[in-house]
Amino acid sequence: MARRPKRYIYHIIKTSQGKQYEDVFYADTAEKVNKKFKEMLKENKKVKFPVRYINNGGLKDANYELVIIKRREKNEKPEVKIRDDYGKFVNYVSTDDDWVIYDRSPYDKEETFWVYGYHPQLQRKDFNWIFDEFILKGAHDKYKFREVVIFKNKLLIKQADKLDMVMCKNKSDCVRLYNTIEEESKKKNLKYIMFNGDGWEGQQGQYWFNQIQKLTNWSKLKILRRNLRP
Repeated sequence: MARRPKRYIYHIIKTSQGKQYEDVFYADTAEKVNKKFKEMLKENKKVKFPVRYINNGGLKDANYELVIIKRREKNEKPEVKIRDDYGKFVNYVSTDDDWVIYDRSPYDKEETFWVYGYHPQLQRKDFNWIFDEFILKGAHDKYKFREVVIFKNKLLIKQADKLDMVMCKNKSDCVRLYNTIEEESKKKNLKYIMFNGDGWEGQQGQYWFNQIQKLTNWSKLKILRRNLRP
């Protein structure tokens, strides 16, 4: 961590898998840091589709947390007891001897996706974009009926002779995206849309394979992948 003047006793950091990746706030009093911490957690509730996996030498649970750390005072123990997500007190120890854990909370980060036809790194799309563009647009036109299916780690949205495809990190994320889209569609009472589950099952598997191949000209191996490679 970059050194700050000693008057900054408290920092708010973001962690993933127990490792810091961003220092976002610092303060000289508990009152200030607690206020900012609560504000950030309140704002974080707006995340619609949170990241659950990260590519870090393979797919791993993201485990994002927002953590307050406090400059450790002389003779202060490095280990502190803080309530976990279930309300039980658990021992927490900072990996830096100069700091102790003051508070922590799970923290969500909005997931972004590679949508086929867009750059996989520079033009990633979030849930709201996908829902607005592929589901809501023309949703009340009976001539624009669409079908949504899961194919391995790919979400497919078919409309007449048009196919849109969203690449997810793994099938679990794809199922979660499918379910979230279905829930939002029901809330908005969308009629001209069908959710057909797993497109790989049964006789429809070959149909959806052919549709993806026609769209992408990918190899069989690439089409049948279950995960995005790191």
